[in-house]
Amino acid sequence: MNTQAHALSGDALLQFLDRLEADLEEESGSGQAIALAERLAAQPLRADSLEAIERLVALWMQADNAAAARAVIEADGAALLQTLPPPERTK
Repeated sequence: MNTQAHALSGDALLQFLDRLEADLEEESGSGQAIALAERLAAQPLRADSLEAIERLVALWMQADNAAAARAVIEADGAALLQTLPPPERTK
């Protein structure tokens, strides 16, 4: 099964990120990073805009998972770059 076809993206992803960020503001404690990582990993996510990439990377870093943050930059960033016309890719 292609998980990217069923990945949360677009407005649905931004709404999910809004909920996560709001919950982070309300919660505190030593298990916060673990809980955040579990919520982020619970479903496939595909950031399809610079805003979504930035927010998702920031959340993965708050979850103490630099490898997942880097994966967002590498995979979703590369996919976003491919949507640009060829002359724009090199700027």
